[in-house]
Amino acid sequence: MQLTMLMLLIGGVVAPGDDDLQVLTQPVGHVPPDRLVESDLKRQCREAIQRRRKAYEKLKTRDDCLVYQERMRAFFRRQIGGLPERTPLEARVVGQLEGDGFRIEKIVYASQPRHHVTALLYLPTSPPPYPGVLIPCGHSHNGKAAEGYQRVGMLLARNGIAALCYDPIGQGERYQVLAAEPQESFFGTLRLRPPHPLAKYLCTTEHTLVDVGAILVGANTARYRIWDGMRGIDYLVSRPEIDAKRIGCTGNSGGGTLTSYIMALDERVACAAPACYLTTFQRLLESAGPQDGEQNIFCQLAFGMDEAEYVLMRAPKPTLLLAGTQDPTFDCRGTWEIFRDAKRFYARFGYPERVDLVEADAPHGFTVQLREGAARWMCRWLLRRDEPVFEGELKTFTDAQLQCTRDGQVMLLPGERSVFELNAEIERELARQREQFWRTTSPDEARDRIRELIGARSIEKLPEPVVHRVGLVRR
Repeated sequence: MQLTMLMLLIGGVVAPGDDDLQVLTQPVGHVPPDRLVESDLKRQCREAIQRRRKAYEKLKTRDDCLVYQERMRAFFRRQIGGLPERTPLEARVVGQLEGDGFRIEKIVYASQPRHHVTALLYLPTSPPPYPGVLIPCGHSHNGKAAEGYQRVGMLLARNGIAALCYDPIGQGERYQVLAAEPQESFFGTLRLRPPHPLAKYLCTTEHTLVDVGAILVGANTARYRIWDGMRGIDYLVSRPEIDAKRIGCTGNSGGGTLTSYIMALDERVACAAPACYLTTFQRLLESAGPQDGEQNIFCQLAFGMDEAEYVLMRAPKPTLLLAGTQDPTFDCRGTWEIFRDAKRFYARFGYPERVDLVEADAPHGFTVQLREGAARWMCRWLLRRDEPVFEGELKTFTDAQLQCTRDGQVMLLPGERSVFELNAEIERELARQREQFWRTTSPDEARDRIRELIGARSIEKLPEPVVHRVGLVRR
């Protein structure tokens, strides 16, 4: 590929004036000048997606699929920076609520030392043992207290399945950046009132801020969000009334992202139902574009890991794709494309019936049709009971009633560590490694390593530039 440079030559001394110094004034091959970088990145994405398609079509046997799964899982774990060490949960029940046909226990556990997770455990009133379902929240500012997540937890419990719904970082009681003074609205907004007066940033903003630091230490916001969920499963299976062999996972939007990640990486998830997330990157790039920090795994398209791979990695375990016809962000046409890929992949294991799809003629969200679809799927595979499940009337609780911490935020707990501090802890270890690297590595070797990390070609591999003079300004 040639490197084309367009130059405006200026003779004499540059001084203020009315001369037009813009070099690119016309589209370059139908691309506006201010969209050239974006256009080239999308070209690279399309090429990577085509390579991924060719690789998928080469998978013809069960053994091919098993090798493919392990390769994808290893890449996924590596790209998020691996997973933290499993440490004591220090879980405690801090309160209880009674509902109609279920009860709720308020839980606090430590996914890492001095890094706490607030959660609600919905329990049936029928005798145990119960299956257990993890419910990761989407981008609701009040996290686990959002109405849709309360309703799906209640629905599962009323049908004989325990459900643990937890606050992700940056939501509910787990905002990682607190304001110095109480505020009426989130920073940078005029009308959005935070669930706690000290919560500073929108959840999506905070997730991306975390990701800036995580990228620098070779990790991703997803690392922490996945681990919080996996530790939630640790808590579920630690309960004597929960059957550790019957674990499910379902969540919507950002919770659909987390469901997709956790179901791909945690083999304990026997049954999964991600909602309003799974589409193809091709569809995503053509519409809303890339989402916040944890929804972009570094180099994933270049490696061949599209969103379909989250389903393929767990085959042939039961997986239900949930989508909304009117979803403006996660195009359900891409969901159907993933479903077709998954159906063929599952068939190579001999279990095509274990992957299915529910599409509701509804907008983005954990709508009643999707909640009922998820609950029925869990009943089918975790209870071996296949019959209609309907939600009916359910009375939800207030945010205050569901609060697990005394002051409403884990960062107000004595000695609590934020994700930013966890990133800083990794950096301190990496600093020692860098010191060793620069002490023992030659300048040329160091430059080669840096080029490898940033994806830059060496000088000798760059093409000769082709220069076009497009104008001349004399001063």
